[in-house]
Amino acid sequence: MNREQIILRTVDFLKKNLASPVTKHEFTLTNKNFMWLVNHNRLGEAIGEFRKVAGTNYRKRPRLSAILQRRDTRRCGSTPNAYTLLAANRKNDALQLFNLMVESYPASANAYDGLADGYEAMGNREQALKQTQACLALLDKDITIAPAIQGKDT
Repeated sequence: MNREQIILRTVDFLKKNLASPVTKHEFTLTNKNFMWLVNHNRLGEAIGEFRKVAGTNYRKRPRLSAILQRRDTRRCGSTPNAYTLLAANRKNDALQLFNLMVESYPASANAYDGLADGYEAMGNREQALKQTQACLALLDKDITIAPAIQGKDT
């Protein structure tokens, strides 16, 4: 291919690819995208996207459980980690993430335990106690918690 052919092909390529406006790609909520928003101080946007996809029934959307899992609140890595936010002194953000956990998993004792930790870190002992009581009330019924942690014999 000579130089003129290369130039003509390049011009043709540019005409085809730049003539029409660039279409905006639809945002897909994934664990990675959620955490990118969180890590770039855009937690409100991350929570908004989560709620938009979730609608009113989180359990029927397996993709969401991969983004926000009650058992992952203490795990390091790419999962949303409110405890990491607490350690980074982003207490308000951590509290919002703990609240989203409770909103997403209202029957989870672990979600309320995390929310209690968030309120305690904020210095709100009254709310921390209230959330701890909610955690204890759910502990016996929460099937995601190991019997040894619930105080039951195995």
